[in-house]
Amino acid sequence: MALAPKTSKDRKVLASIDIGSQAVQMLVASFSPDGKMEPINEYVAATHLGQGLPQTGELAQENMERTVAAAKEMQDIALKEGVSSIFVTTCSAIRDARNRSSFLLLCNQQLNIYPQLLSGKD
Repeated sequence: MALAPKTSKDRKVLASIDIGSQAVQMLVASFSPDGKMEPINEYVAATHLGQGLPQTGELAQENMERTVAAAKEMQDIALKEGVSSIFVTTCSAIRDARNRSSFLLLCNQQLNIYPQLLSGKD
């Protein structure tokens, strides 16, 4: 699969990684100065982060590790593809978990970033 041009003076390549309760997804896209977006690659890994959360109120350690490992792999791919910025978001499974700080700390240790915790509206 041929990739779109890397960052240049008129285009910027960015990545977005979304950590959800069932999967981690990444979109790598090229943006022109006029705001036009051209997807380059998409990746999805089923990690089941939220499995067991309704029963226990907490994220299982194994699920957290598997999810962060998938996000790290995607981050590495994005960097190899020449992205200039990576945005990492997460949502309801993290908001609802009593041990969300453990997950966010693990993200920081492995990804060197704290994911932006989105509200239910976002």
